[in-house]
Amino acid sequence: MNFISGEIPENIGNLRNIKRLSLYHNQIEGVIPKSLGNLSKMLELDLSDNTIFGGLPETIGNLTELQYLNLSVNQINGKLPDSVGHLHNLIDLGIFDNNIHGDITEAHFANLTNLAYMDISNNNLSVNVSQNWLPPFQAGGIIMHSCNLGPRFPPWLRNQTNLNQLDISNSGISGAFPDWFRSLCLSNMVLLFLSDNKLNGSIPSSICTQRELQIVNLANNDLSGTIPDCWGNASELAIIDISNNKLFGSISRTFGFLSRLQSLHMNNNSLSGTIPSTLQHCNQLVVIDLSCNKLSGTIPRWFGRRLSALRVLSLRSNNFTGVIPQQLSLIPSLQVLNLAHNNLFGSLPPSFGKFTSMMASQNTNKSAPLYGGSIYYLESVIITAKDIELQFTTMLSIVTSIDLSNNNLSGDIPTEITNLHGLHFLNLSMNHFSGNILDKIGLMSQLESLDLSKNNLSGRIPLSISALYSLSILNLSYNNLIGKIPTGSQLQTFTNLSYIDNPELCGEPLQIKCPGDNPTIDNGVAKEKDMHEDDEYGRIWYFIGFALGFVFGFWGFLGAVMIKRSTRIKYILIIDRICGWFMYMQSKFSLK
Repeated sequence: MNFISGEIPENIGNLRNIKRLSLYHNQIEGVIPKSLGNLSKMLELDLSDNTIFGGLPETIGNLTELQYLNLSVNQINGKLPDSVGHLHNLIDLGIFDNNIHGDITEAHFANLTNLAYMDISNNNLSVNVSQNWLPPFQAGGIIMHSCNLGPRFPPWLRNQTNLNQLDISNSGISGAFPDWFRSLCLSNMVLLFLSDNKLNGSIPSSICTQRELQIVNLANNDLSGTIPDCWGNASELAIIDISNNKLFGSISRTFGFLSRLQSLHMNNNSLSGTIPSTLQHCNQLVVIDLSCNKLSGTIPRWFGRRLSALRVLSLRSNNFTGVIPQQLSLIPSLQVLNLAHNNLFGSLPPSFGKFTSMMASQNTNKSAPLYGGSIYYLESVIITAKDIELQFTTMLSIVTSIDLSNNNLSGDIPTEITNLHGLHFLNLSMNHFSGNILDKIGLMSQLESLDLSKNNLSGRIPLSISALYSLSILNLSYNNLIGKIPTGSQLQTFTNLSYIDNPELCGEPLQIKCPGDNPTIDNGVAKEKDMHEDDEYGRIWYFIGFALGFVFGFWGFLGAVMIKRSTRIKYILIIDRICGWFMYMQSKFSLK
């Protein structure tokens, strides 16, 4: 990036011998001039990541020597010119993340015989070709995310035997996988994105036999049936997302053969049974999300011993029972733990105060990648705070959260949990915790959400809670708390809903006054008379005490400024005037 700004000049067409023009990631605006079509010797043109607007000129079809064209991440609108189909030497086409609309027809691909990669995602395009169309190219990568390709699975893909990257997610496709999909997957497929469609039927077993496959995303469809039991062959798989479908049955034990697996999303299905012990062999796992299923059994202890790279563990809304294994605290990198809505019981292990990644504040200046190596995948994890679902994607690496709500946990909240100075979200609601709210809770300075509602907590709300300056959600309702609600700048932002159904709690924002807030005034005649008689003397001694305190206070301060002569004289004159005023008031009351 060179911070180049302004528009592309019209006379750029005079540079007829130029072969490569790269102006990506700058601040160029305006329209693409028609004269660009004069650069007939151009081999590479990259104007991506600017603020170019307007339509593409028809003259772009004159660049017949062009091999690389990237206009992505701009504000280009209008329709894609048919003349793009004249670029018979084009190998790589990128126009994603623009506002281009209309149909992509066979004319746009008519002469693109050398096309090896294209990304036309995130526009308003519809691919409108005949059912019998045979593309003139054999592409290795076809990326058409958020294009309209449906309603059928595109039949023209069956002849793309060199495919290794296919993304046709969110493209309006419905129905079952076609029979020829098996032959499509026999290629060297590396990335397969079919999410956010309406695909139904079962997952083809051919997917899990791909030895080169690294990422498969079938999330947000209507897929049903059981998960194929053949994943041992896909030895390169790093990311599997089959969430938000209608899958049932058990989790295949063959997932344990995926030694490179880093992310496993199976949430929001109807999976049952226990977590297979073979999964402990996937020691590179970073994210496990099995939430919202019908899984049962106990939470495996080997999570803590074997999955040391784990950063996100979500088992929310299942049927897990037993105690929470203290071995979970052995996972040094764990930063999101969600065990809510299960049948867990027993006390909270004191070792929960030893989560290394939650003890220190995360670096909020940069969102570090979740995975090592060359893998890139936009992770998404939902954190629930006071019935509000918060979705974290790009900022996931700096989020820290513990959610144990809606279980049968009991006993005191261990004091060690206040060691988690970098924790952002803590939800222990809807359990049977007893005892007091931790006195040192103010040490958890990064807390943004604290929910301890619907427990059996008692005692006073600790004053240190007013030190939680980042707190935006607080719920202490439905407990047995007593005494006055602490005040503080951040606490003043919460309503009575944060404290309701604590019968002996008082103070703002509740409409319950605390004892001593309105002292009783005795209006008896005798006391009123005594107060009247002593009024003059009280006023005298008030001024005496006030003046003496003021004098000694000022002289104590003067000791610190005696070095500067001008300052010393100034304050001596002030004291002199105060003493004179005091003598005047004393003489005034003596004459009465």
